[in-house]
Amino acid sequence: SDGSFSGDFDGDGNVIEGLHIYRPNEKFVGLFGATSYTTNEDPVGSGSLIENVRVNDVHVHGQQHVGGLVGQAGGTVEDSRSNGYVEAEEQLVGGLIGDGAHADLDNQLVATGEVRGGNNKDGVNGEGIGGLIGRATFQTEVSTAYTQTDVTGGIDEVDDGKHVGAIIGTSSYRTSTFDQMYTSGTASVNGVEESGAVVGSILERN
Repeated sequence: SDGSFSGDFDGDGNVIEGLHIYRPNEKFVGLFGATSYTTNEDPVGSGSLIENVRVNDVHVHGQQHVGGLVGQAGGTVEDSRSNGYVEAEEQLVGGLIGDGAHADLDNQLVATGEVRGGNNKDGVNGEGIGGLIGRATFQTEVSTAYTQTDVTGGIDEVDDGKHVGAIIGTSSYRTSTFDQMYTSGTASVNGVEESGAVVGSILERN
């Protein structure tokens, strides 16, 4: 995303209370719309750093790439949490992060509350609704994560229902690493709890 945050931000454990963003026709929506990353040839997590951030009682509504903390996260995000309601008109939406782009998402990442997504209108690479992270794009790594979220996809297309997860909506088509992830949340499509208990779908190229 153009204009993405490219520096280091340490919230020092302070709480940002009552964040409210209503931009249903815009992409890259969150406290940080997007944080920068380098290239797939660089180590995972290269670029920006977000750490020790707490956002509480959020209400964030965007079109795509939507998260309580970051819409699209490059670089590294660690020891951060979000509580509240996050919604996307389409997908790539998560309680904390909409999607990770070659990101290192590690160490005490927590999301609680409610996440809601709609239809995937972009096809390949546009899918993913998750309690913590909508999609782990490129070679994103996720570890030590917990959710207590109700994740819902109000979805028309049958295939889109595969991409709803209590922690992560979908993996990337590239190799990604997920480790030490826990949830006490739910994931449902059109009110039926039949989606991924942890990850909605692991994507593979044919």
